[in-house]
Amino acid sequence: MLPENSIRNILKAVQKLARASIRGWEWANEHREQTLDIIMEQVHQHNIGTNRYHQRKMLDEIFTATNKQEERATSLSAKPRSI
Repeated sequence: MLPENSIRNILKAVQKLARASIRGWEWANEHREQTLDIIMEQVHQHNIGTNRYHQRKMLDEIFTATNKQEERATSLSAKPRSI
């Protein structure tokens, strides 16, 4: 079993990672062309068989799905609960 302070440190690290990931995705959503530039730089560097059009469509799908999940969560939390 891990000591309690180790568990707290792990939880803090996980929370920081989650917040950083969310900030990164928010930035990517607000700066889509720059995001595609970064992706395409990596694609070319590693000789990955894809193109900008395909990567744009993939990003659009990610952001569309994410927005739908957020809308669903917001609408569920806004509904009054009946007893």
